[in-house]
Amino acid sequence: MKISHVNEMRNLDRQAIDEYGITQEILMENAGQAAYFTILKEFGIKNKNFDIIKRVLTIRELNK
Repeated sequence: MKISHVNEMRNLDRQAIDEYGITQEILMENAGQAAYFTILKEFGIKNKNFDIIKRVLTIRELNK
């Protein structure tokens, strides 16, 4: 899994929108689906409802 910094992700989103004509809504929908399927695969959550909550991690938390 690749982790991008906020500025990197903003630049990638901007490039997708400007160069490829992908709407912001489609980018967000794809990101939500990717998060869902990753959680489903990694944690084996099947036939259950769950919420995905955005949380900003500090560098210290990422290095744990």
